[in-house]
Amino acid sequence: MTRRLIIVTYLLVLALVLTAQTQQDNQSPDIAFYVNFLEKSQYIDTLSLENIFILNKRSDLRKLYIQSLRAQVKSLQTRIKRVQNYTDNLEAELDKVKQTYAHMLVFTYLYKKYFPSNLIFIFSARSFNQAYLRVKFLQLSTKYLKSLTRVISMTKQELETQKKILQQSLAIRKKLIKKIQYQQSVLEEEYALLAQIKKNSSEYKALLQDLKNYELVRSALNHSVMNEISLEKGNLETSRLTKVFEQNKGLLKAPLSGALVVIPFGIHEHPKLKSIKVRNDGIDITSPSDSIVKAVLAGKVTNIISLPNKRRAVLVNHGDYFTVYSNLYRVFVNPGQQLKTGQSIGTIKSLPGEKYPVLNFQIWYKSQKLNPEDWLNI
Repeated sequence: MTRRLIIVTYLLVLALVLTAQTQQDNQSPDIAFYVNFLEKSQYIDTLSLENIFILNKRSDLRKLYIQSLRAQVKSLQTRIKRVQNYTDNLEAELDKVKQTYAHMLVFTYLYKKYFPSNLIFIFSARSFNQAYLRVKFLQLSTKYLKSLTRVISMTKQELETQKKILQQSLAIRKKLIKKIQYQQSVLEEEYALLAQIKKNSSEYKALLQDLKNYELVRSALNHSVMNEISLEKGNLETSRLTKVFEQNKGLLKAPLSGALVVIPFGIHEHPKLKSIKVRNDGIDITSPSDSIVKAVLAGKVTNIISLPNKRRAVLVNHGDYFTVYSNLYRVFVNPGQQLKTGQSIGTIKSLPGEKYPVLNFQIWYKSQKLNPEDWLNI
């Protein structure tokens, strides 16, 4: 009975410790990391098109973060309840053991009163068998008292440990609830900011103008890329490079480390500003850790294109596939240069009024635009 209690106790403690470690590991640090990155400043000052999308992306991430925190609170609440039940059971078990121990002490007292010496107790037996049984009784009662003492001591220690775990869990839950309340309040402020844009006609007009500028850059880049692709002629090397590119679908490293997609591929209606639509021939990405743009796969620089926004784009050939790195502030490569996978192509930098540097990355198959998220490992 005693041994089983000890084993069960330590197995339960081990399970609780492992549960606590697992919960700490599952706190979605990536979501929190990107939320923190996107809120370097509490509010976005200039409401440019990309900033609006970044604000919306931040809101979406924040909602996921809040969901993650709530899941942690729910899991923690289950754990607290389990520890509380376990503590209650331990206390009940401790009371029983203490009662048994008390009864044993009373028995020992009465025994000592009538038999001051163990020898008197043994030699007063009526037969040899009875004397033998009394010897065994004394041995077992002594052992039992010692085992009860150990059980009481271990149960007390276990109770203290569980109470500490309970206090820590309650403290963590309190912090998580505070985090949820803070994130929820900021989310409401972001929604209010988006609603305010719709009411402010001057800001709204500026946003529409920014949309026109975005479309101007997109059209210019689209025209230049189409011209370059039409000039490319296929050969045996083209076929080999095409196959290599296709084999890497879904495995290509993002051109920015820690890339975060701000505006995805295709035509998008803004969820808060319904009259604004944006067509993206690739994906707009930013990075919290790097501004150096790298080649996603080995290829040849076909051309460097100047854009209307005074930035540049690099077109890289991979057989029948082409990758486009647009909105570059600086360019490190030259037309005709052979690139290795991961080689630096250039850098991105925030324009005045922008909060985050953004890269527009595109993948073309001949004249067809593809969704880069299907090809990148992000």
